[in-house]
Amino acid sequence: MADNTIKSRIYNAIWDDIIDGVYDWNYVFNEKNLVEMYQVSKSPVRDALLELCKDNILRSIPRYGYEIVRIPEKQLREMIEMRVMIETSGIRKCFSHLKQKEFDAIREANLRSRILLMDKNSTARQLWEDNMGYPLQASI
Repeated sequence: MADNTIKSRIYNAIWDDIIDGVYDWNYVFNEKNLVEMYQVSKSPVRDALLELCKDNILRSIPRYGYEIVRIPEKQLREMIEMRVMIETSGIRKCFSHLKQKEFDAIREANLRSRILLMDKNSTARQLWEDNMGYPLQASI
């Protein structure tokens, strides 16, 4: 969320904490705790939580709270396989147009990703940012 409203600051803070692994997967958010934590009124907290639900980050449990949406491992593996197929196809289509510096950038990005994946101290945020930045790093 890009704007600088109270709602967006709460949205971003919750999202950042989820990505950083601050909350266990079974953690239940509730408005009262978040109001106290962020020292704001209930309205922007509720709006941020509803926006997180709309973006499929949280799921509302009526009269209980909000939980983090879990992606089943099978679905996650299928998403990764689909991404590999799409990116491989894209590289094949532009293969003849790539220059040596672009191949080198792809090689470096792959090496960085592998190192990050093998590092047991890598955080979820580091892996996410590496994954999201990959096409930009590779200069394709």
